[in-house]
Amino acid sequence: MSVVGPAAGEVADHTDRRALLIARTPAEAADFYSRIVAAGERGPRASEGPRMLVLENGVLGFPSANGPVASFFHFPTSGLFDVAFVDDKVRLFPGPWAEGFVGRVCQLVRPGGRIVFPVLGGKNRTGVLPLARVADIFGRYVKPLHEPFALFERVKGNVPLTPSTLRWYVENSSALVLQEILTSAGAASNDPLPLECLYEAGAVEATTTSAGSLPGHIDTGALSSHVAGIVGAHSYLINGISYKAPIIAHIVRECAGETGALRLGDIGGGYGALAAELLLMRESGIASAVTGDPAARNVWLAQSLYLGLYEHLRGRFHFSLGPAEAFPFDAGFDVITYVGSLLYVPKHQLEQTLQATWKGLRPGGLLIVHENIKAPAYTRDYDVMFEPEELDALLGALGPIYYYLSTALIKISKPEVGRRTVFRVVAKAG
Repeated sequence: MSVVGPAAGEVADHTDRRALLIARTPAEAADFYSRIVAAGERGPRASEGPRMLVLENGVLGFPSANGPVASFFHFPTSGLFDVAFVDDKVRLFPGPWAEGFVGRVCQLVRPGGRIVFPVLGGKNRTGVLPLARVADIFGRYVKPLHEPFALFERVKGNVPLTPSTLRWYVENSSALVLQEILTSAGAASNDPLPLECLYEAGAVEATTTSAGSLPGHIDTGALSSHVAGIVGAHSYLINGISYKAPIIAHIVRECAGETGALRLGDIGGGYGALAAELLLMRESGIASAVTGDPAARNVWLAQSLYLGLYEHLRGRFHFSLGPAEAFPFDAGFDVITYVGSLLYVPKHQLEQTLQATWKGLRPGGLLIVHENIKAPAYTRDYDVMFEPEELDALLGALGPIYYYLSTALIKISKPEVGRRTVFRVVAKAG
């Protein structure tokens, strides 16, 4: 199927200069590039690109035979490309993150440059940004291409970026990575403003340190590996927000009904990016949130996030330092989430922790769990990952389980789940 055939004449001249190609995995990037070439595009000069930005596992900038690489989240400059192509397999559900993504693509294209972007739907998802909103961010809608693509032009002037965790991270990524290199456990501020977001401020005093200094002799190889690990971890978390937040918002709307006063407890949620994104989404119904996590470095990261989005998170966003077993469930929540974190609860404490979780849910509340199912490909946490039957038995003891895909706003039946990674939802009787 031709992807950009109808616009070949309009786009080809741009691709002779600097082109940007954004895809989800290296294989999908190569396939998408071949489809562009097959559609009649001459492609960029071999000496220049295209730049292959790959979103696999949230780590961007994988090496590619098609040209040099760059990081979508850590790109310090703007306006470097004449044309950008975004693969339709990139998951973009309506919401602040997706609008921030569109704005970031727009930033990377020069004024007057062209963008080929999926807006009309795709086989791997059921929700996309409205065409009018995409055109508003890019500047000008040119014409439809073969479904689901459309051609846009970036107009001159500043790019209107929607407040989102993606926008916050792009604007602060370099400082956040540097700060994490310089600190061993994280440096919590004593400023009363960021202290507002700490749910139990006294609990973090013993774990916080001041910024340190680099040693006189630096092992550049080890430092490079350390930086890559930090960037990868940050990118994995931020990229995951792109689908996790909107799907959770959809689940809450469908299961809890229309309400705008829900309280969220996000267990093992890092520094709170998922909770912050849900707070930024009016349609999520989440009015306040507490993120709990045992990593001390997440104290100052949570504070940075809180300050960066202060206008939107003030009085609504809190961070609690500690493991799931010590989370303040007794505060009462309408929604409690475990996103890739239930597996870290010690096995001998799982049932007890889930009982405390269930007790902490208010009548009509929702427990939402999203865990990768045990597979040889997952080498890092393989020994503590769940088999589907094990996870179903744990959650099924609390009540009936509902299953939602991770790739679309679709509820599925248990026979359809198999070994898929899905959202498992248990509702507490009202």
